Amino acid sequence: MRIHKLTAYEVRIPLKKEIRHASYARKFNDTILVRCELEDGTVGWGEGLPRHYVTGETIETVWQQWRCSSLKDQLRHEWAHWKSLIVLLQGFQLSRPDIIESPATADRDCFGNSLRCAIEIAVLDAACRHWDVPLSQVTAEFELAQSIRLVRKEVQYGVAITSMSKWKQILNSILYRLFGFRHVKVKVGATGIDDEQLLARVRRWMGRGIDLRIDANEAWNRDDLTRQTEELARFQISSVEQPLPHQLTIDSPGLQAECNLPIMLDESLCSPSDARRAVREHLCQLFNIRLSKCGGFLNCLEIAAIAHDAGLGYQLGCMVGETGILSAAGRHFACSVAGIKHLEGSYDRFLVQENLLTRDITFGLGGRAPALSGPGLGVEIDTASVARLKQREEDWT
Repeated sequence: MRIHKLTAYEVRIPLKKEIRHASYARKFNDTILVRCELEDGTVGWGEGLPRHYVTGETIETVWQQWRCSSLKDQLRHEWAHWKSLIVLLQGFQLSRPDIIESPATADRDCFGNSLRCAIEIAVLDAACRHWDVPLSQVTAEFELAQSIRLVRKEVQYGVAITSMSKWKQILNSILYRLFGFRHVKVKVGATGIDDEQLLARVRRWMGRGIDLRIDANEAWNRDDLTRQTEELARFQISSVEQPLPHQLTIDSPGLQAECNLPIMLDESLCSPSDARRAVREHLCQLFNIRLSKCGGFLNCLEIAAIAHDAGLGYQLGCMVGETGILSAAGRHFACSVAGIKHLEGSYDRFLVQENLLTRDITFGLGGRAPALSGPGLGVEIDTASVARLKQREEDWT
């Protein structure tokens, strides 16, 4: 079997409300979709969300990479089984575009991860449809993931509380508790928000039985890390996510020993090489793995296996405003990987105005959601919505 054609679409996905945290605020997403058509006519879809403050990418650098990477030459080769397909997907390279301002991440191997994710998931979706197996089968076929394989019929997602008014913080806390959520992440470090008061409200209204963790989104320095975690630990915090900016994090070997809370890396955990460095230099106790940020399904499996082998924990996170395409891919990952401490995603109908699917796969009460059946992603794309929302469209060149 061969790939007949890849087509990229830029779509602008409006959000139902503005999402703010210490690094950024957004009302919409500029998203990259990729459609993969095999030579037998089977079609698969993938999605990636470029984030300049995470991997250095913008929608413009994605298009430059799409045009300069000779994808047709690299991905046109025949594959007949899982091993040859995985070799093909692990082997293709995205060229570095000649951009005016080189991002800080240009020398890291995560630059281009959103496009890589979109391409890889599109190809895997098409291949799984061709073989009539679900996308979760990838975990069983990927050699590096054998230590973390698990089959689940249902998963449970957590929720997040972002920068919002005092009364919304209280109302959301009460609603989340009543609806049966067991895990909540609270965004801290935002200007004008008293983090102690925020956490006191959340803990009071959600109760002591809730797993409560915080995400600073690179808002602190090393003095803040010591002071803030000492002050906030009384709220029974299970972890603090990305407390320091990336460069300060990697310049701090042994960072975890300085903190009395478990550190979870996010912006500093974008590739398998980032994961190996974090283990080697004792930077954290937990990884936040995200499909688009980390470059696709295969990279995320490898990162989870690295964490497992090192005795570290990990969660599957999501990018704010993912459509149902990435939500479905994340569901397959969560239903096939052991040891996931927290699960984020499938917020679809609560967050995006356009989900791009013909049916809703948003989690239900308490964040519970079933495994997706059917081949590939197990969902169908609303192509009329894609056509209506697209800003640009281009076949591989």
